[in-house]
Amino acid sequence: MRDLSCSCVGRRGLTKLPLLLGETKVRLLSLQHNLITRLDALTMQGLARLVFLDLYDNQLDQIGGLESLDNLRVLLVGKNR
Repeated sequence: MRDLSCSCVGRRGLTKLPLLLGETKVRLLSLQHNLITRLDALTMQGLARLVFLDLYDNQLDQIGGLESLDNLRVLLVGKNR
């Protein structure tokens, strides 16, 4: 397992959030400028330390599965559907 605290995967043409199981130390996740259409609880599992989530400029029309992110303080969702 890698020791990541920041994961930046913007501008990759992603249509869904990549599974980050095992990446328990991620605190910042940037997914801006992709084509992600939805979030669900399965993709958020294991991200208990996440503080900053950037979903700016995707294709989201609804967001779910964030209930388990107790440490989340910043959520950027502008320029979505």
